Amino acid sequence: MIFWEIEDKVLSLKRAKKHDEALSLLYKSMRFEAQLGRINTRAFEQSAIIYRKQKDSKREIAILETFLSFSSANISGYDRLKTRYEKLCAKNAYEIPQEPFQKQVLVIDVETTGFSKRDELIEFGAVLFKYNQFTDELTPLIDSYSGLRATKASMSSGAQKRHRIAKNELKGEKLDEVKIKSLIQRADFIVAHNASFDKRFTVPLFPSADQKAWYCSMNGVNWKARGFERKALQYILKYYKIKVARAHRALDDAQAVYELLGKTDPLSEKTVLSQALYSPLKGEYPEDNDFPLELSRALDDVQSGQMLLNLNPETTPVHQSARKPEKKVEPIPPAPKPPEPKKPKKKMTKKAKMIIGGAIIMLCLSCVCLLALPELFPIS
Repeated sequence: MIFWEIEDKVLSLKRAKKHDEALSLLYKSMRFEAQLGRINTRAFEQSAIIYRKQKDSKREIAILETFLSFSSANISGYDRLKTRYEKLCAKNAYEIPQEPFQKQVLVIDVETTGFSKRDELIEFGAVLFKYNQFTDELTPLIDSYSGLRATKASMSSGAQKRHRIAKNELKGEKLDEVKIKSLIQRADFIVAHNASFDKRFTVPLFPSADQKAWYCSMNGVNWKARGFERKALQYILKYYKIKVARAHRALDDAQAVYELLGKTDPLSEKTVLSQALYSPLKGEYPEDNDFPLELSRALDDVQSGQMLLNLNPETTPVHQSARKPEKKVEPIPPAPKPPEPKKPKKKMTKKAKMIIGGAIIMLCLSCVCLLALPELFPIS
């Protein structure tokens, strides 16, 4: 089942605090989409939120770590979940591991007899290195290969002028297919400058390269926004002062691309490789690889609790299901409030009594005078 088909039901179960039922649906959805070779950010995010509500920091970290290790920066929501993961690890004193985020990257460059579909590959160069997609760091090169290939195809003058490989240099030359296939197999993905061109000449000779995700450092990076008028490799290398022993030779260009991928943009503080990963040449995940099985196994480990994390016990909350049942203690009723004391009546002072008495006497005299007036002054 796809996540959007169950999203409303999951949210309804969350509101009803039926977290286990919601998680069961989410895991079914994540496994189903894994079989389709994709990963859904929302499903992982909702799972993490439920674990947070359950105060299960271990599983919350584990599900976020699984998402980050199987996804890449080009997936929507990656940065948001990465930020949450970093904060959670810092809060629980959990040291972020290197292995889940280490990817082996193969940079390929080829030289050909020309630029049309009828032309053939005559030189293959590649370098292999590791890239930590979490810290955005590249390791030194761990392997490389360069080889020439003889061909019966005619050499165009434009291509020959570009790479300066003479036809007689190719006589009897063969590529080490075992070595190249090994490099491709070890790589998690492939990068090239103008990847569509390199892929077009590589895949017919090495079909396994088509099962890898390809990324382009030329068209996958917004060089214009960085201030570059052109995105040709030699033009960009000159700006970054990356020296190339032999320009337009396969291995030299592959090594130069490797150096370029490690350069950091001062504004975004991200490497060129990190930005190239936002624009894959093909789908987010290639078909017929180990991704579905590996992700399903990782989800099984998280759900079953086999993915153990070394968290600081002093800062790690205990999951609700692991708490000892507490005895219910009846709350002590509050003590009744004492009755408010009655305010004492104010006694009249002597002065006040004299004033009131005088006023009464005056009132009485006035009444007597009013009664006596008709007799004293009769109206004729």
